[in-house]
Amino acid sequence: MEKIFFFGGSFDPPHIGHNDIADICLKHCETLIILPAKQSPVKFNKPFASAAHRLEMLNLSFQSANQIAIDDFELSSKTTNYTIYTIRYLKKKFPNSELTLVIGGDQWSNFNDWYRWKDILKEVKIFCLNRSELIKENTKGLPNGIQFIKDYNCKISSTEIRKMIKINPESVRNSLHPDVFDYIIDNGIYN
Repeated sequence: MEKIFFFGGSFDPPHIGHNDIADICLKHCETLIILPAKQSPVKFNKPFASAAHRLEMLNLSFQSANQIAIDDFELSSKTTNYTIYTIRYLKKKFPNSELTLVIGGDQWSNFNDWYRWKDILKEVKIFCLNRSELIKENTKGLPNGIQFIKDYNCKISSTEIRKMIKINPESVRNSLHPDVFDYIIDNGIYN
């Protein structure tokens, strides 16, 4: 049975923290599917960059990783897409696979606010990367299938990258894949 991890988000823009997450995931699975979101159901603001730009930046960011697939299922959704819908889609697409949802510790801390979160826990495993020292791991009473990676703490923020590009683009060069940085600058995406 193939182990497939899937990882969603705005990726506005994708940064090297996302590449680090992919590297960690690929130590635990055969395939990682990245699903950029059209609009997060829990965020009020739409992504700044267009779906086409975010897809292209993801393709540039992961161009050399043959175990990573970029899937536009959530981007092409006509209505609000919830994680449980993505899970159903992936289960149909990969019926003989073990699916694992990749989330950050910040998402885990409010996981019980997610739409049909109990169903998510029944359908897939969870791979949680702690992104902050403030996240306290409490696995008592949790179902099996939740794995915490405690030594990951990404300090890079897509929001901060967007702000800094307007002020001083060179200050974020090291936070982005070189091809993504060039693409952002060449297309004036966050100006």
